[in-house]
Amino acid sequence: MARRRSATTVDRLRRDVLAAITGAEARNRTHTEALVVGLRREVLQEIRAAEARSRAHTEAVAAQLREEIAAAEARSWAHTEAVAAQLREEIAAAEARSRAHTEAIAAELGRQIQAEGVQTRRHFEVVGEAQRSALEIVAEGVLTLDRKHDSFRAEVHEEFAKVDRRFLRLESRVLSPEERN
Repeated sequence: MARRRSATTVDRLRRDVLAAITGAEARNRTHTEALVVGLRREVLQEIRAAEARSRAHTEAVAAQLREEIAAAEARSWAHTEAVAAQLREEIAAAEARSRAHTEAIAAELGRQIQAEGVQTRRHFEVVGEAQRSALEIVAEGVLTLDRKHDSFRAEVHEEFAKVDRRFLRLESRVLSPEERN
């Protein structure tokens, strides 16, 4: 009778240990999945914010350049009209000067637009690299968590095997050969 109670106690202990291990694995998996979801959400929010800032910056630069073009055009027209009103007989010469002035302004604006384009490209590259770095950090974190989870799981299985062997040894000592079958 004492042997049966001992076997029942061992079985109950085995079930309790298995339930505790299974619960720990489930909690660890749930926690890891929640961390990954949170990190993914944060990275996506950062990407969206960077895109919005970049778009706003581009729109501001475009508006500024449009204003500069309009101002340059206004200056050019004013200059042309003043010269034409004062020197009708020299229209050909005034036209040449006006064209040269306009082309110089257009060339300068072209250089400025190109410079802004280069700067904007660099800005996008920096932002992209920062996002790429952040994503790599998240990926490394996920890999680290996976490795820790795998290592933990292996340790748990090893320990479980040890406990199983101990239970078998205990059964062989406690139970008679007829009871073991």
